[in-house]
Amino acid sequence: MEGSVLLLGVDRFLNEARAVTNLIGNGVATVVVARWKGALEKNTARAMLDGHGDTGIEAFEPAVQGTTEPFDRPSMIRSR
Repeated sequence: MEGSVLLLGVDRFLNEARAVTNLIGNGVATVVVARWKGALEKNTARAMLDGHGDTGIEAFEPAVQGTTEPFDRPSMIRSR
């Protein structure tokens, strides 16, 4: 019984490490694919990562009815 409790306690920390690894991997994969497709605006991405760009929180507001664009501001990844 004590052994299984020890394994469950260790597994909790390993699960958190797997979640962090998954998050980092998904972020890296997103940047790699965007760069591969030529859709990554490097200057905007660099400014955002350095903390000099807009946070983009307003970009998640619902679009105004009747507009064709969902966001008013250009995003870090442009569409083709």
